[in-house]
Amino acid sequence: MKHVIRKQLISLQLAAGHDAFSIQQSARDYFYDQVAPALDKVLTELSSPNEMISLDRVEIDLGNLHWKNEKLIANSEQLYQILKQSLSERLSATGREETNKATSVTVRTRPAHACGQWLYYMENGVLPWALQHTPAAWLEQVLHQLAIDHQLTARTKDLLKQHRWFLLRVVRDHSAHFLQQLAGVLTAKPQPGLPAEIDRMASQMELSPEYQRTKHQLWSAALLQFAAGKTTWQPGEALPHLPGTTGEAVIPEAQPSPLQEGIFCAFAGVVLLHPFFKHLFNHLSLLENGLFINEAAKAKAVLLIYYAATGNTNPKDHELAVAKTLCGMPLWEVLEAGAYALTEPEKEETGNMLHAAIAQWTIINNTSAAGLREGFLSRPGKLFLEQTTITFTLETSGIDVLLDHLPWNLSIIKFPWLNQLIRVEWR
Repeated sequence: MKHVIRKQLISLQLAAGHDAFSIQQSARDYFYDQVAPALDKVLTELSSPNEMISLDRVEIDLGNLHWKNEKLIANSEQLYQILKQSLSERLSATGREETNKATSVTVRTRPAHACGQWLYYMENGVLPWALQHTPAAWLEQVLHQLAIDHQLTARTKDLLKQHRWFLLRVVRDHSAHFLQQLAGVLTAKPQPGLPAEIDRMASQMELSPEYQRTKHQLWSAALLQFAAGKTTWQPGEALPHLPGTTGEAVIPEAQPSPLQEGIFCAFAGVVLLHPFFKHLFNHLSLLENGLFINEAAKAKAVLLIYYAATGNTNPKDHELAVAKTLCGMPLWEVLEAGAYALTEPEKEETGNMLHAAIAQWTIINNTSAAGLREGFLSRPGKLFLEQTTITFTLETSGIDVLLDHLPWNLSIIKFPWLNQLIRVEWR
């Protein structure tokens, strides 16, 4: 059973004369060697495989710790009993109710937890901190919970009607099969012919200069009707005017608060290529005087950075967190439709950029673009967004010794299209 801790703080009261630095290092080792395994054992015993327990904050007094031979010494059984008693008292206070505000403990079934995570992602464009990838059964759990929880279904309908980025993300991030099942949940009525009907209409439509009527728009129109209470799609009604279809900037109805606590993100290692981005964007006529010429150009730049990191052009929206941040696009915003269709020249120029980076970083000059992606560009990290500063903290690896030979600066980055300074903590 997996248990995730977002942050742990260790507070020690020391007698005078102790080497605080040595004790700090020992306390870290003590936590990972002694406390974490005992904590994992206790949490496994106190929880059920069919439920998810969230605790906002837990304070545990471990009592007096013994210092011997320059390290902290643990009585494993005593440590286990202290942790079990503290957590048992905390969890028993909930009475296994869904939420206990006094103790900030939430207990949910796995489908209910998955549905909460999905709604957070659809609203904000990033996964919640405890979820770094989406399991195979995740969307099945989401649909299951929506089908039995009328309050969550009502909330989903409200978000589809009121939060246009939510609607676009739902449509662009999911398969036709999922959207068909979601439509069935929203209408309490199976919609077996809906995907085929949308495919048929999309294949017959000419692109409208006002709406660019694609399958995404047709799905958006259908979901909006279902969210409004209709149980059968009326394709004759006017298609909605959605952000991202004509390149205009649209401010969401309720902008999510800044994610200053930090979010885990994939492909953070692509910041390594920062000296080459401006040249690439200029070469593809996306910039003018150092700024993106319009929102469509910015969206295209986001996908180019993602393509540089992965070699793919069909991302999930949460996989674009780093690329959006580097281009100055809010995380909650959805790329406009035309950005996803990279041309062969655009792919070729991005490939040239990778080869130029390899050529200048002479110690890896025998590495392929795929090797650069696998070794560095796809590296996960943590992203902190603040008013004046963006910080990337990268996971480390043994091959990071090669960063010592990097011929350009990596710690501080400034782009002309960004107001914030970017700091990189890597190695």
